[in-house]
Amino acid sequence: MNTKYYKTYSSPDPSEFKDESLDKFISQRSGILSSKLEVLLQEIQARLAIRNKNIAGVDDDLNKVKEIMQALSPRAHYFGDTPEKEEFHKVRENSFELEKERRDQDVSCWNDVVKVMQELMNTWEAHEQTVARAKLMKSGGLGKILDDTYSEKKEDYKQP
Repeated sequence: MNTKYYKTYSSPDPSEFKDESLDKFISQRSGILSSKLEVLLQEIQARLAIRNKNIAGVDDDLNKVKEIMQALSPRAHYFGDTPEKEEFHKVRENSFELEKERRDQDVSCWNDVVKVMQELMNTWEAHEQTVARAKLMKSGGLGKILDDTYSEKKEDYKQP
């Protein structure tokens, strides 16, 4: 190659990458991402706790409605058009609404959790990439990592 027009490039010394400021930057980034992961996990736990509380409330209401329906049932079924029969049908409609609310709570919870899980996965990926970059820079570059990896694998395949 004619070096008259092109400069030759030599890779920098790996010790240049072991600068304190770079370590500090990577450490801070890793710490921020770790904190974000913890917050996202707490968000998921909090949302599931809210769901459980709401579902428990709906279940309590459903149990009360069932008790009322059982108390009204004999009178509502055996006597003609009575106020008990109308009351029974209103309570029955209320039970359907409560069951719908229970399903809506589940759907709403999982929609919220899926959004947070997506953010959690993105953050986790960024954290892992930061850790991998730090290892790469501290180890002296990709060439050294590949050499070490392949030399370990060669030793694994040696026959006794």
